[in-house]
Amino acid sequence: MIYALLYAIVLLLSSVNASTVRLLRSPHRRSDDLWFQISRNATISKYSRDPSLNHAKRQQTGAGSLTNVGSDSAYYIQFSIGTPAKQYNILLDTGSSDLWLASTECNVGCSNLQTLYSAGNQVSSTYDASNGLPFGVQYIGGNITGYTAHETVSLVGFTVTDQLFGVVTSFTTASTVLPPAVTGLMGLAWQPLARLGTPWWQRAATATPWSQPLFAFSLSRSTGMQEATGGRFSIGELDQTAYTGDIDYVNIPSGHQSWWLIPLSCEFTLNI
Repeated sequence: MIYALLYAIVLLLSSVNASTVRLLRSPHRRSDDLWFQISRNATISKYSRDPSLNHAKRQQTGAGSLTNVGSDSAYYIQFSIGTPAKQYNILLDTGSSDLWLASTECNVGCSNLQTLYSAGNQVSSTYDASNGLPFGVQYIGGNITGYTAHETVSLVGFTVTDQLFGVVTSFTTASTVLPPAVTGLMGLAWQPLARLGTPWWQRAATATPWSQPLFAFSLSRSTGMQEATGGRFSIGELDQTAYTGDIDYVNIPSGHQSWWLIPLSCEFTLNI
């Protein structure tokens, strides 16, 4: 099991009256294929004495700084795409699973965006849209449409080749989906929610063993500033300076690996 941790939520849950809401806890299931595979590979990499072991395959961690936009309304991070790699700002979204970028081909609804993604073989030697198909995603803030392509994508030191992603050519209204300084979005939910194949983070976890089977956010707050230091996103490790106490790991309900769901049992009294 890969765990997504949001320290702000962990601290919030700890303040809830235990008699009102009880957080259910169940033992880890080592039969979970993804969790078991990552844990097994990490252990082998850590303790193997084989001198021929590829160092790049050993357990790893990675972290990057977040930027707070619009007084806590959004947080973005830099990632790189293509060969040679170019950097863009993206939102990390735990409520969706696809990766997409607003491109220079966008001619509807994207005039507010400061930086657009340049797609094409003339820009990157690893770009491939030869089998591109139309795609679209509907968000609360608006709809996006475009076509699919494959490219090399890196985030906080982890690289995935031949990643399927969306090249966006039209927004209903980009300003309701992306802040001006942001070019795209990377979904961090599970594959059942994806329209574009296996999410980047699941492919990264399979390709390179993580030191711990988790990714985490620590978010800082800001008021009265358009942009400010926003905290930290990490893969394979916990920032122990960002929280106190113990973290309670809770399994996603069986058969519901889509969103990051937490089972809750509520007790209340209704006076009539």
